[in-house]
Amino acid sequence: PPPPIFFFTNTPAYEMLRSLVGSEMCIRDRDNIQKHETKLNTILSNKMENLDGVSIVGPEDVSMRGGITSFTLDGWDTTEIAMHLDENYNIAVRSGMHCVHSWFNSRGIDGTARASIYFYNNESDVRKFTDAVEDMLSG
Repeated sequence: PPPPIFFFTNTPAYEMLRSLVGSEMCIRDRDNIQKHETKLNTILSNKMENLDGVSIVGPEDVSMRGGITSFTLDGWDTTEIAMHLDENYNIAVRSGMHCVHSWFNSRGIDGTARASIYFYNNESDVRKFTDAVEDMLSG
């Protein structure tokens, strides 16, 4: 076979090639991805803003947050939020200070839970998430 497979001692990285093709498609379609993220984040934010005990941290303008919503829940530590969503609802979020400790410290915030939306998410995923948060606050 021609190089580089000739020098490769293992299975060729077909998965990597497939992901590169997918990445290139994402880059070409980034405007539609951004619109999709903003649409879903608007739905998520509107629901979260109407729940007592939820504080969204970050820009009020959803379009400035992309697919990210950082939040806190009254009475919940951010690590507990993430663990509870994972263990009880099979929902993964990040928690903590997200590599910007100085920003959080300067505002007296101990951290946030952070939900991320991307092109593979849909309105059903957003409803599942907001329903889980609502359930957490009522329990």
